[in-house]
Amino acid sequence: MTDTGHTAPPPGVRHENSFDDDDEIDLRAYLRVLWRYRMAIAIGTLVCAAAAFIWGITTKRTYGAEVALVVSESKFGERDGQTVSAASFRPYIESQGLAAKVIGEFGLDKPPYNFFASTFFGSVVTIDEVRNSTVFLLTAKLDDPGLAARVVNRVAAMAVEISRRVSYDEAMRSRDDIKIQRDEAQKRMDQAETTLRTFREKSQVELLRKDVDAALNQRGTLLALLIQIETEKAKLAKAEQELAARKRVETVRRTIDSDPALMESARPSAGQPNALLGLETRNELINPVYQQLDSQVAESRTNLAALERQKTQIVDVRKLDGSQLAKLTQLYQVESQLSDLEMQRDLARTVYLQVATAYETARLQVAGRSAQLQIVEPAVQPDRPLSRHVARNTLIALMVGLMLSVMGVLVYSALSTEQKSA
Repeated sequence: MTDTGHTAPPPGVRHENSFDDDDEIDLRAYLRVLWRYRMAIAIGTLVCAAAAFIWGITTKRTYGAEVALVVSESKFGERDGQTVSAASFRPYIESQGLAAKVIGEFGLDKPPYNFFASTFFGSVVTIDEVRNSTVFLLTAKLDDPGLAARVVNRVAAMAVEISRRVSYDEAMRSRDDIKIQRDEAQKRMDQAETTLRTFREKSQVELLRKDVDAALNQRGTLLALLIQIETEKAKLAKAEQELAARKRVETVRRTIDSDPALMESARPSAGQPNALLGLETRNELINPVYQQLDSQVAESRTNLAALERQKTQIVDVRKLDGSQLAKLTQLYQVESQLSDLEMQRDLARTVYLQVATAYETARLQVAGRSAQLQIVEPAVQPDRPLSRHVARNTLIALMVGLMLSVMGVLVYSALSTEQKSA
């Protein structure tokens, strides 16, 4: 037969490139092949099952010791409803450094064990997380029950110590970082308070407010003062007019017979009985009205001078009649700067209080060591070995042996058909 370069199909199977109407696989041909080699299939299956059975009953019995670890949250500094993730603590347990220490401590790197740190977890110690919880289950499997318990307890203890050390170092670093921030915030607060105190001492804002209040009060009396000045001027002008119309000294004439005393002193003599009756006297007297008006004019001039002086102080010296007051503008500037400094002081104080609170919380976390691993209960020495699952492994080997035997027979039949076709 001529070689066409194509592999011949098993007996009863059409070639995929053939144009026959019936291109389906003939299952009967496969069944005939399997029946023909049934003894080989049975022998292969039994060999696999026997090998699995012998391996299962001859392997060393192992003992499993189990310990539970739980992630406990910190007693201080609640996390606002946030829960601790158990997965974040798995690296503390499943560490090659920890495995190397345990292997070296118990001599597991020597015969007959010869364990390595890279394969310690998974081959000797297995770690299982309990679903929906923060619990780890550590199981050590060794042929020595006492050694298994000691190993798993040592792994758990070292994992707890690592988690505590890491948590403590983290809390210490956090505390130290916050302490730096607290010192800086305290320094800013002290500087703000010092600046505010110095500004208050220099500005004397309370005295400035008093001066402004006094100036405003004086400005309020300026209109009344002007009216009083005009009133006093009118009063002075009228008094001077009345004073000019009157004489300072008046002459008073009186006859002798109008005064009994004069009549008694000038009693007529015997020779001239009525000679003195026609005589009269003249007296010069200061006009009381003139004197009163003059006094009023002097007083009015004095009052007017005082009012004019007061007006000069208010208007010319202190400039209280202007549209803007320099003292009031100064007060506005001082109060604005004072308000800004007080705001900076309050802000610095608020920041300091927040950072100081965070620092004290960090100190409490250092004391509480934050979240950490804890051993629920140490492992005890197991009293029974683990099941070797001989029946299960034998059944699996039986199924695997059957599949491998069938595949081997089919491949052998196909290769034999090819050789015959060639």
